[in-house]
Amino acid sequence: MNDVRMAEEKKETIHEDMKKLLEQNIELSKKVLKLSKKNHNILKWQYFFGFLKIILIVIPLILGIIYLPPFLEKILDSYQGFLGLNEKVESINPANIDLNKVTPEFLKKLKK
Repeated sequence: MNDVRMAEEKKETIHEDMKKLLEQNIELSKKVLKLSKKNHNILKWQYFFGFLKIILIVIPLILGIIYLPPFLEKILDSYQGFLGLNEKVESINPANIDLNKVTPEFLKKLKK
């Protein structure tokens, strides 16, 4: 009979230990689930802001490609005379310039 009692006590202690282990497992599982939900929310926000960041970079590039060429053409048209003057200045030979013929009005124009 002592053997039977000991066996029953062992079973009870084993059951109690298993209950404790199951309770600990449930607590840890709840904590893991909580962390998993938190990570999921963080990943959702990271995805959203990553997408937003790409949009904020791509949209100005597309708008620049569409609207910048006509704007640049207007600027280049307004400075076309100046750009043509640069081409002529490069082709002038400095040895052929007579400094006695340079007028003060021409020097004032160059200063501007």
